[in-house]
Amino acid sequence: MTEIIVSTLLLLGCLFTLVAGIGLVRMPDFYCRMQAIGKGTTLGVALVMLGVAIYFADTPGASSRAIVVILFLFVTSPASGQMLSRAAYLLRTEKSDTKDSMANHPAWRKYAPTRPPKGE
Repeated sequence: MTEIIVSTLLLLGCLFTLVAGIGLVRMPDFYCRMQAIGKGTTLGVALVMLGVAIYFADTPGASSRAIVVILFLFVTSPASGQMLSRAAYLLRTEKSDTKDSMANHPAWRKYAPTRPPKGE
């Protein structure tokens, strides 16, 4: 029974990571790619590490390390994704087809890229 659970977790983790990789290739701009990679790989690696933790449940060191990796991943992945997206925004990375709703926000007024909309 343990082998079935571990195999299912590993296959689901690999599937989520594969979908994230496909999203990286297919998405139109940097921000969409960040969304696909950030969510897909985090969940994929967490599922793989959960499978590792269950498989090595008899070994306390290996199982606890896998759980620590999952916790570390869930703490650092959103923060790093947010910082990369913020840096791209401040460097005026082009967006595909979206409206910049933060351009007129008082906190971002001095940082927001001020480009006229396309077509004007």
